[in-house]
Amino acid sequence: RRMVRDGKWETRWGAVAEGKNAAEPNGPTATGVAVSQKSKKAATQLALQECKRAGGRECEIRIDYYNQCVALADPTAAARNSGATLSSIVRAETLSQASAMAKQRCEVGGQQCEVIYSACSLSEFKSFR
Repeated sequence: RRMVRDGKWETRWGAVAEGKNAAEPNGPTATGVAVSQKSKKAATQLALQECKRAGGRECEIRIDYYNQCVALADPTAAARNSGATLSSIVRAETLSQASAMAKQRCEVGGQQCEVIYSACSLSEFKSFR
């Protein structure tokens, strides 16, 4: 016998923030992330806080998302050494879709890229019991 559950699906938010690295102004950016938060505000505040904790100045939200996945792709170290600077951040239904799309968009112009961050903030079922 199958049991019918009483409950609802709750939205979950995520966000990624980036800022200039105070320790290395010309180096990689400082990044802060939030996953599976109950509101957009909670996700963005946490991501900004984490960015500052990582040494970021002028941290800004690069992307927020809900009930989906996100991936961030940056040029590889070799590509950065040759002047590549384009990064890409994408939201999609699945982790594999987000990762593939972020890498593809970053590699425009032939630069080599790698996915440096990916996560999902998927809705959660909460029982009324």
